[in-house]
Amino acid sequence: SGEFASVGVDVGVVGGGVGGLTQWEERYTVDRKSSEGNTKEDICVKLTMKLHQASPNLSMLLYHVSQRSLREEEGEGEGRGGGGGMRPNRILGLGLSGVGGPGKGGVGGSETSSGSSGSGVGSSGSVVTRLVLSDARLEDSDTFLCTATNPHGTRTARYTLIVQDVPAPPSDVVVSEGGSRHITLTWTPSRDSNSPVISYIVTLQPQSPIGGLSVREERVGGQERGARVGGLTPYTHYMVRVAAENRVVAVSSTSLEVNWDSPPTNTTHGPILGYHIGYKLSSSNKAYNFSRVSSEGVLSGGGGGGVGRVRVGELRPHTRYSLVVRVYNGKGAGPPSSPPAIATTLEDKPSAPPQDVRCRQGGPDEEGGSGMRGAATTLTITWTPPSLSHRNGDLTSYRVTYWPTQQQQQQQQQSGGMGGERVVPGGVTGVGGVGLMVSLEGLQAWTNYSVSVAAFTRAGRGVASTPLTCTTAQDVPSSPALIKAMVSGPRAVVVSWSAPSHPNGPLLHYTVKWAGMGVSEGAANSKRVGPGGTHIILQDLPYTVHQVWVTAATGVGEGPPTNKVRVRPASTIPAGVWSVGGQVQAASGEGVSLRCGAVGIPQPHLAWTHQGAPLPLANSRVVMSEGGASLNIGTVQRGDSGRYTCTATNPHGRDSVTYQLTVLVPPSPPSLHATETTASSIRVQWGVTDTGGAPLLGATLHYRSGGGGVDGDVGEIGGGGRMCMDEGRGDDDGGGSGVGEREGGELVEVVVVVMVMEKEEKEEGDCR
Repeated sequence: SGEFASVGVDVGVVGGGVGGLTQWEERYTVDRKSSEGNTKEDICVKLTMKLHQASPNLSMLLYHVSQRSLREEEGEGEGRGGGGGMRPNRILGLGLSGVGGPGKGGVGGSETSSGSSGSGVGSSGSVVTRLVLSDARLEDSDTFLCTATNPHGTRTARYTLIVQDVPAPPSDVVVSEGGSRHITLTWTPSRDSNSPVISYIVTLQPQSPIGGLSVREERVGGQERGARVGGLTPYTHYMVRVAAENRVVAVSSTSLEVNWDSPPTNTTHGPILGYHIGYKLSSSNKAYNFSRVSSEGVLSGGGGGGVGRVRVGELRPHTRYSLVVRVYNGKGAGPPSSPPAIATTLEDKPSAPPQDVRCRQGGPDEEGGSGMRGAATTLTITWTPPSLSHRNGDLTSYRVTYWPTQQQQQQQQQSGGMGGERVVPGGVTGVGGVGLMVSLEGLQAWTNYSVSVAAFTRAGRGVASTPLTCTTAQDVPSSPALIKAMVSGPRAVVVSWSAPSHPNGPLLHYTVKWAGMGVSEGAANSKRVGPGGTHIILQDLPYTVHQVWVTAATGVGEGPPTNKVRVRPASTIPAGVWSVGGQVQAASGEGVSLRCGAVGIPQPHLAWTHQGAPLPLANSRVVMSEGGASLNIGTVQRGDSGRYTCTATNPHGRDSVTYQLTVLVPPSPPSLHATETTASSIRVQWGVTDTGGAPLLGATLHYRSGGGGVDGDVGEIGGGGRMCMDEGRGDDDGGGSGVGEREGGELVEVVVVVMVMEKEEKEEGDCR
């Protein structure tokens, strides 16, 4: 009986526990417009959502949708909604559906003309939402975000909606010049309607009472801003109208939709049998490529007022085409439409990677320069755009992905300097005339990084380049990680240390320095020890307090010192352990030896514990030798992981050292989920509950047709836990697995193998 004058609703949905009912309700006061006048009315918006028990990975859903006011400016809706610019209330629908559930394509639920409803969960337990905007308008063109959140993280999908409309009328139409039989018109172009204007139609309707004067109509190209119309009758008033036309619509990156009005019946000279649709590159001088379509099913409206519509496919992405239509009857084809319609296909993702990807040490103004701190922690990456035929649109930016190579990932995860991604703005030549390049700073010196570059258009990310291994320059090492100094005899001290956490190059030697209290560092004593050394005994020291410290050196120079420790020789030698301990990793089945170097007079007694409990003597795999100075585990197993402590004791004191042993085993099998399927793609996702004690490096995705042999091997992909497989091929934004529908409804079986860090072995010729 009436229409809402305006309503604005913000909808926020938060799903609680899995399998439970979640209700959201809010009340709004709106203006209601009717023949009886404007009134206030309360409405209640209520949403009930049930999450199926088979959704273990979606314990929380979070969506936020904003709907604009439905009020239109006076007159804007004329001819499209009526009612003096008012349009019927539109409902922005939010529904839940399941992959593999009822309905075509495995999507459950149903949709209506005003929204969407229905829910369902597929056998994989995944949940899909559908957001339906009915009666879309030009101003609804926007970016929509869908965010899914559960206790393990958040994922956001971005959707860009482009609503195309008929063009608005040109503005500021004026007669700039005129004569007795012609006028010249100019105008301001129509506002953007997300579809290019292919022509302007200038109509002159004579207003003279003298009959017999014909209506004049002229068409000019969409790029024109004026027109000269001749053949007019002198001393005659004309009503002038200018309309814009965009009859060709880009519907995808490879197809255009052509629309036309059928010719009047008195010009067809016989029954219309069909149409020839001609297209060619706008820049080409070649003839049109025509295809024939029957008039059946092409026209709507019937008679001479029918409107034709056909889609032209197999075109190039982001390419400008000229299109014409001609009618044919039993005697042949008539002339093509004129002027030709001009349209450009939509953009697509680049189908080839950037070219000539290179890297060099240091920043953009450096030439490497071993020993320069900026050079040692910086890589400069340069590249050129993808080939013109594979760009498929206007290049907007590039994504540079860099990551330590597999042998060094674990070290970097423990100490920083991990990889990441950098988005670089720029199209073909970069920004500011500096070319296509980026400086990756804050890296770890003397480290191999895998670098790849991908180009972006507005349609998304294209193919990434083949990973390029780049090595940062050497630098001075960090200080040795640990240092100990203890009395080992009358006037003797043993000094021990562990290797630097960041060697930053091949170590040349260690330098042990010591000096009495109050003595400057420049006057300190020093001794050099080879790069494999772990301790040294200093003899003939006076019975005074000494400070001791250690440095390491590479070919670049000497690194920073350790902390200074104090020691004083004495005649009484308590038990002490000079082994420094620390973290130890070993693969299952390997042998491990833990040292417990001890000093003391009398000779100390050594005892080992595992997780605080004494080691059993009956274990044949665990053997203590040299009186407990060495603990040897023959073939380590997962249960051998833990804390090992060696304690030295004599009548004058006790000391201990602790090792933390981690035994690496293969990761547990991934839990697989198919989260989305289409006619030709499967999106799969997985999770790994047990990494086996080491960071995941990635995964290898295998797939095959159900019941058949292996069809393909996607190869190694990242460890992020999800990917999209298009006709059996994967991208590199994560990893995943599942069972879904491939092209032709074929059942596909997918298997994932997850890789972990292997024990690092430096081989001869290693570029590090």
